[in-house]
Amino acid sequence: MSDGNPERRNLVLLSMAIIIFYIADGEIIDSSLRLQFINIQFNNFQILSSVVWIILFWFLFRYRLTTLGIFEKEFKSEFSDVSRQHPILAVYINNFLTDYTQDYGHNQRNASISLYRNKNMDCYAYISGIKLKSSPQSKENHQSPIKSPLGWLLLIIILANTAIVRPSFSAYIIPYLIFLTAIASPLIF
Repeated sequence: MSDGNPERRNLVLLSMAIIIFYIADGEIIDSSLRLQFINIQFNNFQILSSVVWIILFWFLFRYRLTTLGIFEKEFKSEFSDVSRQHPILAVYINNFLTDYTQDYGHNQRNASISLYRNKNMDCYAYISGIKLKSSPQSKENHQSPIKSPLGWLLLIIILANTAIVRPSFSAYIIPYLIFLTAIASPLIF
């Protein structure tokens, strides 16, 4: 597996090995394990199993440390880019934001959705890069919070689109999902 992030690679590979072991109804038949040219015999497989789980949690800890804050920054940027290019945002602004109009700069749409988190960890979504209809020639851009159910549906559509077409979701969140599947494997399979 070629991966530029060794912590992600280690977490995914060990998680996948555990998942495959349980899906395939794996069991250890022989009490000997061969490592390169050295024969090692294990008599207590509970210890061996415990060490594998400890290593898995160590890989999770290391992955979490190396990616702390990176996903949020990259995903917000990708989300803003996708929302700026998504045609559904223009339809929403033109039809449902009665006081605002889109800001066009250099023949491209400047309106996008921005995600914010305050000190209390509350998340907010705003449509930014829009102008008041009463003064469309103004240089000042405005923000409008997303409050309506239709606005939240717009937000969910663009979030799903971002997760599918941009790399940060698969690079940072999917390893956690694979890890959780590995943890649940003994119970599920």
